[in-house]
Amino acid sequence: MATHERGNSWLAAAALAALLTDAYDVAEAHQGRPSEPAGPARASKGVPDAVVVLSPAVRPLNSDAALLLAEARRRSPTIAGLLAALDASDLVVHLDLRLMPRCQTGRLRFAGSGGTRRFVKVDVSAAVRWDQAVGWLAHELQHAVEVASAPDVRDDGSLEGLYRRIGNPQPAMASTFETEEAIRVRAQVLAEISHTR
Repeated sequence: MATHERGNSWLAAAALAALLTDAYDVAEAHQGRPSEPAGPARASKGVPDAVVVLSPAVRPLNSDAALLLAEARRRSPTIAGLLAALDASDLVVHLDLRLMPRCQTGRLRFAGSGGTRRFVKVDVSAAVRWDQAVGWLAHELQHAVEVASAPDVRDDGSLEGLYRRIGNPQPAMASTFETEEAIRVRAQVLAEISHTR
């Protein structure tokens, strides 16, 4: 789901993560670490761990988010395609896997713009099973592609304007919108990963 609420308490962690991003390689950061496709997603403690680069555009804020992204990309051609689309855009996505008291899915928030880059933050709930976390990751990456495809989105107001045009407001949650394409992408990715077990 896309939301235009503000919440920049994560900016310090994102800045540190951006500095660390080039210092790690996926294979080195997770050498010997087992994947956990059947278990629950793990929660971020809000501090970047060994942050790795899987995509120039999508930057995990902790090692759990990096592991989720790496496994999702490996097992889902759809997620690989979403990452390629984002890599070709001006959008930077900071990704966090964390516990969210009022959200068991995922969310995208606008973070800012500067120069030739725009920034969003995607949170995926760590309270769900691994496969569900991958599904919500795909859903939110589709929202990021929607934002990347709209160069006029440069602040909270223009983000809300985009989703008023292409999405459906969610009456139960203020300032929250949904798109049919994000719902479809989530279902497609869940089907893909069910075939790779």
